[in-house]
Parts: sequence; C-alpha cells; structure tokens
Amino acid sequence: MRKLIFTAVTLSLVIICFNPPMPAIRAERQQAPYIPDEIIIGFRPDVALPMGNVSKVGSADLTNAALVSLDQIADVIQIERLAPVLPSHTNPPRHVTRHKQQTQPATTADIAAIFAEYGIDRMAVVRLAKPMDIPQLAAELMQQYPDLIEFAEPNYLHAPALRPNDPLFSSQWYLTTIQAPAAWDVTTGDAGVVVAVIDTGISPHVDLDTKRFRNLQEVPGNGIDDDSNGFVDDVSGWDFFSGDNNPLEESSVHGTPVSGVIAAATNNQRHVAGVSWASPILPLRACCTADGYFSTSAEIRAINYATLMSTQGVRVINMSFGGAGRSSGVLRAIQAAGAAKILCVASAGNEASDNDVEQHYPSGFETETDNVLGVAATNASDRLSSYSNYGLSVGVAAPGDAIRAIMPGNTSTSQYGTSFSAPIVSGIAALIYSRFPASTPLQVRGRIIGNVDPVAALKGKVLSEGRVNAARVFEVDEVPPAPITDMRVITGQSGPMLTWTATGDDGEQGRASFYDIRYLSQPITPENFRFARKWFTTHRPAPAGTTETLPLSDSFPTGRYYVLIRVLDNVGNVAEANQVEVIKE
Repeated sequence: MRKLIFTAVTLSLVIICFNPPMPAIRAERQQAPYIPDEIIIGFRPDVALPMGNVSKVGSADLTNAALVSLDQIADVIQIERLAPVLPSHTNPPRHVTRHKQQTQPATTADIAAIFAEYGIDRMAVVRLAKPMDIPQLAAELMQQYPDLIEFAEPNYLHAPALRPNDPLFSSQWYLTTIQAPAAWDVTTGDAGVVVAVIDTGISPHVDLDTKRFRNLQEVPGNGIDDDSNGFVDDVSGWDFFSGDNNPLEESSVHGTPVSGVIAAATNNQRHVAGVSWASPILPLRACCTADGYFSTSAEIRAINYATLMSTQGVRVINMSFGGAGRSSGVLRAIQAAGAAKILCVASAGNEASDNDVEQHYPSGFETETDNVLGVAATNASDRLSSYSNYGLSVGVAAPGDAIRAIMPGNTSTSQYGTSFSAPIVSGIAALIYSRFPASTPLQVRGRIIGNVDPVAALKGKVLSEGRVNAARVFEVDEVPPAPITDMRVITGQSGPMLTWTATGDDGEQGRASFYDIRYLSQPITPENFRFARKWFTTHRPAPAGTTETLPLSDSFPTGRYYVLIRVLDNVGNVAEANQVEVIKE
C-alpha cells in the first residue's frame, strides 16, 4: 500500500497536584427540560423578520402572521436573532455542500453565504410574557403556518457532562495511555488551529492566560465593531449568557478545566500539559442558568460565532455538555460549522445509558452529520467508565477518569466525566488539523475513529470499538477506497438484504475501515445528502473482493428508501456505492 507511517519514541510526563472536585450538574434526560417562556423558530426564506439582532415588541413591528398570532396567544416581549446580521452575500454560497468544501471560508461574506444556505440567518428565539407548554405551542405554530415556519421548538436545557469524584491519581496517566508524547514528536500543534470551547467561560490561570485566542481584527475597547461581524470589542471570545465580551466564569467552574485538557500551556514547568500545545482557546460562555444548564439558544449563538471565527482559524468546537431534547436549530448551526470545515466534538453523557435507545444531544447529531464526533469515557483499565453513556451512535472512547485538570486560582484537581473525554479528542483533532491543514471534518473524524487502540470491552459499546490513540492518526494515505459498483437488494429469510463486493483500503487493495450507510426517502444527491440519516450497524468491511451481505434488521425503518454506502479508510478518504431502492415492510 502507498502509505507512510510516522513513528516516534514514547516519552513520559508526570505532573502532580490536586484540588477538591466541583459539584455535579445533571438533567433528567427523560424530561428534556426547557425554558418555559421561550420558543425557538426557524422561518422560511423570504419571510419578513424584525431588523437587527434584538427587537423588543413595542419598538419594533411584528413582521409576519406567525409572530402576530404568537403575540395574541402568549404576549411576545422580545425577539432575538440567533445569528448576527452580516453583510449580504452577492454570489451563490461557495461552502455549502460536502463536494464544495475545498477551502476554508475567508470572509464574513463567505460566512453569510453559509448562514443563508442552512437557514441560520432566519432563526430567532422569541420570549413570551408567561410560561407556556412550549412543545404543544411549537406543534400548533408549525401546523398553522407551514408556509412561514420551517421548525419551531423549545429552548432546551443541557447540563455540563461532568461527574463528582474523589481524586484517584496524581498524574496525567491518560497522556501516556493515548500515546500523546509520541504524537508530539510529529507535531505539538499549530497556533493557527483554534479550538472554540462552548462552556461556562474561562477563569484566569497561568496555564491558560497566554493561550486565549486574540481577534487581531478588533481594536480593544474602542466601542466599535471593527471587523463587522456583529460583535463589538470581541477581542477574546464572547459571553452568550450575559451578552458581553467577557466570557468569565462566575458561579460554575467547568470551562477552565476543559480548556486546560485541550491546550494548557505546555513545556513551561508549570501545572499540566495540554494535548495540543500550540492551539489557542476561544472561550464562548453559554452557561449557566440558575439551575446550572446550557440553553440551546445560547448553544446556537456560540456555534454560529465559532463559525464566524473560522475565518481566523477555528477548526474545532468542544461541547462538553448535553441532554435530551433534539434541537433542529443546533443541528443547523452544527451543519453550517461543518461547511466552514469545523469538527464538533461532543461528550456522550454520564447517565450510563445506551444512546442508541435514548439519544443524547448534541453528541447524538453524529447520526445526522459528518462533523460531529461523540466521545464516551474509559478508565485506567481501558474499560467503559461506570457512568459513561455508550452506543454505536458514539464514535470513540477516551479516558475520562481522574483527568488532571487546572482550576481557578492557579490550582489543579482530578476530574471525572465525558466532559473531560471530549477535550482529549478535541486536542487530538487540533493536532491532526495542524499536520494536515487541508483536512475536512470527515477526514479528521475518520483519522480519529479509524486509528483507535481496539479494546475488547468496547466492542459494541462505541462505533470504533476502541479508545483513541493520538500517535496513530498521522498516517499519510492519499489513495481512497474504490467505490462499490454492484450493490443490490436480495430477499433473505427474514426480509430484504443488501449485497455487494467489498472494495479495499487503497482502491481495490486491502481492507477498508468503515462503512457509512445512509438512507433517504428520495434519491440521495449532493444537495440533499445532509438530510440522509445514518444507519448504525456493527458490520465492518471484509477484505477486497469478498461478497458481503447485510440484512436490514429491526433497527432499519420500514418503508421505501434509497440506500447509499460510503466506504472509508482509516484516514477518512471516502468513496461511494451505487444507490439502491429498498422497500421494507
């Protein structure tokens, strides 16, 4: 095979210090909590919306019938767009489909085009004068105004994905486990690869103070939006909870330790080592309510801001939070981030639940888009942590127990939870982007899930069946698998089956790493590909030339669908199969 493997000598790194753990904040997943006096609405193209980012009723007109009706029902008191109003784009969007992701967006006009394609510029959160049954209200609005509204949904609440603990270790054992020192012999990261951390904000700490992203297009303190991105004096992040340019942690401490795991200042003889030494951290505060939750409206705004900052190097978004409640608004924001070549890394959650049965968001969007990677937690024995969620809809596992993390006051402590597994993977993603800057999110995700250390205890628990290995992700392989050309449907004893001839890792040679199986009720095209759903299965590619069969099991929905298989190798190179029409009764 035409490949080059980077090898390196493993070093050791031990940093010792600890501090008492922070308290847990958890939501009951079954209840899908939401803000009772707010509703998120995605309007259809060309529907009139109030001008500006924030419009209070009384000083601004209600510009369409849906808003007028909502005002009559629940007394609208505020309408706030979930994305800044950017300069209008004059050309068709250039970064909107997976076949067009050739370059990163370079200007706010490019971002405006992406926002328009995904409907980000048409989303708003509407505040009401009284609490309502928001799920019922949303359903009634969509039924009454289908020509005006694409979706309406509650403003769900998500919890930070951490877990209470007692310190068990006094060193960063996980860095050796994932072979980070060997990875650092290849690259310690690039200062041009920025990681956005959507969390509780960030506190002063000697290991983070020099690692904060600086927006060089903004003049500090002049009260002017110098870069015309809709935010005044956004020199180093934004607070979407308080609405200002100072994303400082207040009552809840979570973003600081998460940021330190990703990219704490390293090789400075102080505190801890980050996974990606050089990457700046862009702090985006989206938490917390009085009960300690993230709201999906704040999540959407923060994701949109990170997408804006892709013009200045944001390539990874870390999302160490989640819960029940599927938000179409969050999905659209994530998909727009993917069009800007950003990978979103999300914690799988800490309810010890099967995410295939009861989805956890935003990690659950891994089933719907290429640029989300869900992360479960493992312990020092390479077993799934007792609290960790799992499922084939979770891409990988990473250490999550006794993670040495920095805390305010220039201290550190041991932390537990998928909150701290996700930033390990975000750091690895930043290293990959540093070594392969032209990578797409699908390729980075493919490198991570395709180069894990296989772990028997994780078989059937996560899609990759393994725990991340930072040193193995740098393989050079520009030869994609060959496409499947003979896929067809046959009838088996228990119903329809797919059959095809396996291709290889490099063209028709070797053995590919994964199949990505998609289905849609109409033929799948580049334009509608993002609407095709993933079907998760434990079926792995056989050696090239093998005849493969795959029954459409109970997990595949009934009805008429078009099915497409993408073949991926272990560095994210991809080829597609011919499509087939399937009818399952």
